[in-house]
Amino acid sequence: MSIAIISKKKLAFRNPDKSGEKFFIVQPLVMTAAPDWVALDPMYAWAKANGTISAMEPEKAAAKKGTAAK
Repeated sequence: MSIAIISKKKLAFRNPDKSGEKFFIVQPLVMTAAPDWVALDPMYAWAKANGTISAMEPEKAAAKKGTAAK
């Protein structure tokens, strides 16, 4: 699964798992499908809290789809 992110600034998220890729970079004003581990980086929470990024996580999208059908 992935997280859809759009950012106001260029940001790099650090992967907590050392065996995979080290960083995931998002460019400003580009919709990007980020891997799930991005949400584990504190930078993700900070950027989301201050409005630097807008993110749609998979479980929120599924919940929104279920309420639209009613």
